[in-house]
Amino acid sequence: VCHLLACMWYRIALDHGDEENWVVFYRFEDLDLAAAYATSFHWALTQFIGTVDISPQNPMERQFAVSVLFFSFFAASWVISSITSSMTKLELLTVQRP
Repeated sequence: VCHLLACMWYRIALDHGDEENWVVFYRFEDLDLAAAYATSFHWALTQFIGTVDISPQNPMERQFAVSVLFFSFFAASWVISSITSSMTKLELLTVQRP
């Protein structure tokens, strides 16, 4: 998931080269592809914990960032809910044993 989000985040910046974007704003135009991917992947990972080191610089980037933040919020909620449900089931099984 983070790989896809990272690739999409970098592609949005490239597609909107005539506007201010995060690549230009942070002066990352000269990064090689591996460094650009690492930066984009770092951005994607931070969306799951709610921190922002690289912020969107145009409306398209902001729209994508908000969508990713909602997605990551729901994904994290689902994971926590699943863990809680599993722990509750495990506790019920151990209590029912004689």
